Amino acid sequence: MLCPICTEFQMTEVMGENEVYYKNRAYKLPLEFSYCPLCGEQTDPEQLKRNKERMDELKKRVDSDSDD
Repeated sequence: MLCPICTEFQMTEVMGENEVYYKNRAYKLPLEFSYCPLCGEQTDPEQLKRNKERMDELKKRVDSDSDD
């Protein structure tokens, strides 16, 4: 897929890890994004959706652990 911003370079899909905070604790969360060598990091709507789903799953897991 060509970069939607510069339309000059192919986007490279990347799976990275980000530190997120929930209920005063830090967690490592895998996140998807794409990278253009000219424009830098970008996230498309489908990647945003999957990243949100990962965060929602983390919250459910943490909340269910705290209910025990």
